[in-house]
Amino acid sequence: MPATFNPHVTVPTIAASACIHPLAAVIGSVTIGESIFIAPGASVRGDEGQNIYVGDHSNVQDGVVIHGLETFEGDHELPENEVQVSCKTYSVYIGKRVSLAHHSQVHGPARIGDDTFVGMQPSCFEPNSATTSWSSRARN
Repeated sequence: MPATFNPHVTVPTIAASACIHPLAAVIGSVTIGESIFIAPGASVRGDEGQNIYVGDHSNVQDGVVIHGLETFEGDHELPENEVQVSCKTYSVYIGKRVSLAHHSQVHGPARIGDDTFVGMQPSCFEPNSATTSWSSRARN
């Protein structure tokens, strides 16, 4: 159903080689790439923040939440809640070969670069993170 934050109802685009557990939720304007695993309890919501992209060979573990701030209000776009990657607009962009560990949260606007590990339980909320790891614990 259309809302002020979602004027165009869309359904996810999911690669045939992706594996989404029946207890995971993937809704709205979401693109799931090749050879991706989405574990039980994960939530990928492209309803308010649109579009969400998860790159090939990525791993979304148990309890992960991927969501974004509203990218539309009524009939106009909110560019401050978006990131640009290769001339395309996203609420959340997750690159290739990214591992999102248990209960991590990625909240858009956010970009996570290729080959990144996001540790257990961090909250990632930065528009352009090209780091190779996020972790909730300091490493010695």
